[in-house]
Amino acid sequence: RNNFCVALFSQDNYFTMPFLPYRERQDLRYESNCGIDFQQLISDIENWASDQIARITAAVSEEENVSTIFNNIAIVVEGHLLGAAAEMLYACCTAKIDGDIV
Repeated sequence: RNNFCVALFSQDNYFTMPFLPYRERQDLRYESNCGIDFQQLISDIENWASDQIARITAAVSEEENVSTIFNNIAIVVEGHLLGAAAEMLYACCTAKIDGDIV
C-alpha cells in the first residue's frame, strides 16, 4: 500500500510587501522576483522536509507500524515567478542518496 504526503507552498505567501489586489497596485513590484522572499520559501520547504524525515526516522526506530509511514512525499511549489529561483528551489527539493537524485 502506498501512503502519500503532499505539501503545497504558494509564492503568494512570500511577498516581501503586504498583498494588494491587482487593481490597487501602482507599479510592477509584485511582478518581479525582487518582491518574493525566496530565502524564506526555501527555508520553509527545508524545515518541512526535515520534519517529515525526523518523523519517519522516529517511527522506524521505535518500530511503529511502518505501513502507516508515508513512502511517497511530494512538494508542490506554485507561482508564476518561480523560474527566477528555479536553481535554488531544485537544490532544496532534491537530495542525492546512494548516487541517485531523489
